[in-house]
Amino acid sequence: MNKKAYFLKIIGLVLIFVIPILLTARDTINAQDTRIVRIYGGGSQQNPVRLEPKTLLISKDTVVVWSNFARLSEVKIIFEDGKSCSDCTKSPCRFSMSPDSCYVTSFVVLGETSSLRFVEKGTFTYKVTGGAKKAEGKIIVQ
Repeated sequence: MNKKAYFLKIIGLVLIFVIPILLTARDTINAQDTRIVRIYGGGSQQNPVRLEPKTLLISKDTVVVWSNFARLSEVKIIFEDGKSCSDCTKSPCRFSMSPDSCYVTSFVVLGETSSLRFVEKGTFTYKVTGGAKKAEGKIIVQ
């Protein structure tokens, strides 16, 4: 076998294995496309649940991560925007679909996170509850 035929076989094999990897990796999220909402508070009536930031302005395809730093045993993140929420997000992590077609987390304990990727423009309101305490937040996708 001559060098040219051998070289073409090697190029062909590389393309067979590399092209599928490149095609599946195009949906990967970069670190600059991630924003964090911190959940603080709890522990007493004088220390209610609070979100930092309360309103988050992001671009399409940004992943929002909620991180629980509250001194409550567990919190829950609830979107109430109905179908518009489920149509405009992808890749839920620790979120599940509620009966009214929007995302709700199971209880998130101290130190845990949940995340959603926002793929369409819009304004999405949510609340974070922890026992009798709650905070409201907003995600604005430009």
